[in-house]
Amino acid sequence: MTDVDVQAFVESRIVTRFQPLKVILFGSRAREDARPDSDVDLLVVMTGAPDKRALAVQMRRSMRGLPVPKHIIVTTPDEIALRVDMPSSILRAALREGMVILGQR
Repeated sequence: MTDVDVQAFVESRIVTRFQPLKVILFGSRAREDARPDSDVDLLVVMTGAPDKRALAVQMRRSMRGLPVPKHIIVTTPDEIALRVDMPSSILRAALREGMVILGQR
């Protein structure tokens, strides 16, 4: 599965259904060192996400047809502002090395 395939899948399943502010592909696929069976790591930024875990589960379910493991992190702009400068934050890593699928950098 190519990154273009992943991007098209994300756009058709996540963007259309959940209307996030931003979607960032990160990890091995963003670094371009992924294998065909590598997982898809997504950071999805939403306004008003009261139950981020449940929303991530819904997003994973909407991507069932994607034949690789998926790791989806749902966050908000406020949470990003709080954690972006934390050295060990996965949000920081995703924002710095990730590839923006939707939204602005």
